[in-house]
Amino acid sequence: MKNRLFKKIIPYIVLLGVILYSYLNEANNDNKIDVYKKMGFVTQGTIIKYNTTGSGTSISYYVKYLYYVNGKEYIKNKKISLFNANIYDASKFIGKKYKVYYNKVNPNEAFIDLKKECLVLK
Repeated sequence: MKNRLFKKIIPYIVLLGVILYSYLNEANNDNKIDVYKKMGFVTQGTIIKYNTTGSGTSISYYVKYLYYVNGKEYIKNKKISLFNANIYDASKFIGKKYKVYYNKVNPNEAFIDLKKECLVLK
């Protein structure tokens, strides 16, 4: 009886773990973005690719984005949380523009802010 009950709750425990991990990962990204926001260096990035890896309960979602700093092109990948991943229509990401906060000394150190689409960046 206990064994059967345990088998029934395992999927819920795994799901709760995935949700908690996604939430904590997103909070960590917010902290990194805040550090770069305070530096004040921002540019516009464009999503050029969206993909997934894995299967079942271990699927990871990624976006590849392009941005320019002082005329030099940079391309980075960012793992995105389950909450940001639009698993039903990935094409909605492609071509969207978002703010990218970067390190002036090393512009390859950058974080894209996927919370708000960037329509015009001055």
